[in-house]
Amino acid sequence: MDTMEFQNRIEHQFDGYCRKVLKNALRTLLAERRRRASREIPLKPTDINQLYADFDAPEMIRKPAHQLDQWTCALVDDLIAEAIRSLDDEQRTIILLYYFLGRSDYQIADELAMVRRTVSRRRIKALSTLKEYLSKEERDEQ
Repeated sequence: MDTMEFQNRIEHQFDGYCRKVLKNALRTLLAERRRRASREIPLKPTDINQLYADFDAPEMIRKPAHQLDQWTCALVDDLIAEAIRSLDDEQRTIILLYYFLGRSDYQIADELAMVRRTVSRRRIKALSTLKEYLSKEERDEQ
């Protein structure tokens, strides 16, 4: 037998062995994923007011829930909720994602298909808009 043919045969056998190993590894991973998925309990969005009612909190502890975009946030102050509602959609989304859902600028940028620096600038602009709104409301109350 020619040494070149022998080497080719060994390489083909090794390739076949590697394919079998990879297929078995994939089969094991998929089985593990199916097993985990069958045991997962999906989380449902909950109503914050219902949570307060379930815990039977006294009226003075209960905070009103405000629907802001697709998220429900328990805000301490109605004025803050109104200030956030006064922002345009993009700024409101950035503020809610950053401060209420704890996302970083990088994560928000990926989610909104923006550059991280743009998200940072718009967040800072939104904060200054909120500050102006709140200071204006404070002046109006006095």
